[in-house]
Amino acid sequence: MVFEDYEQKLKAEVHENEQRKEFSFSERLEWARELEQVERLKAEERKMSNLKQNKTECENFPVREGRAINIVAESTGFGSGKQYEKAKYIVDNGSEEVIQQLDNEEISIHAAYTISLSNEFSCTSILRLIYL
Repeated sequence: MVFEDYEQKLKAEVHENEQRKEFSFSERLEWARELEQVERLKAEERKMSNLKQNKTECENFPVREGRAINIVAESTGFGSGKQYEKAKYIVDNGSEEVIQQLDNEEISIHAAYTISLSNEFSCTSILRLIYL
């Protein structure tokens, strides 16, 4: 199969994998981060095409509207951009144990986010006390 661009290839790969089994939290986030890069590039292209200096006569093709992060969140099953931001925060700042619980669907994204936030603030508070 020949793909027109990276985005089309990525979506086909994800669709094929979803047919076999549902993605875990970590797998969905990995896919979302790749898609986010694609959507950000597309958003930049839309932004540049809307500048008056770049206006030329061309066909108007349907374009997905909205912020790139919301498009990514909707496409990858996170629901909203805010939920997707929480998921990224968890992977970047949370413990392996919390991420594993998400992968096993034992806790929600919001619960994992709250735990990750409280762990970060607890560590910061402890460090402050040590160095005071």
